[in-house]
Amino acid sequence: MGKYGRLRLNFLRKQKPQMYRELLLTGKLAEHCAADEKAAFEMSEKIRAGFLNKNPMAEDDTMERIHLSAQAQRIADELAAAQIICI
Repeated sequence: MGKYGRLRLNFLRKQKPQMYRELLLTGKLAEHCAADEKAAFEMSEKIRAGFLNKNPMAEDDTMERIHLSAQAQRIADELAAAQIICI
């Protein structure tokens, strides 16, 4: 289970305990988290790529490239978590 799957698992455990118990008892918790992991990862990649397309990286400034890449990932993670993980 990756980053988004663990986020979903923790969200269910803390915010939706009834749903967490139901998924756990039916043996579908891992499957549920894996599906959300995949959807959130795909959304994150699309958002990140879109951000980087709109904000091209400088060829000669490595620090700016690192900063821009990290910023794109933070934005993508936040949006994916808000729209997929925490619903």
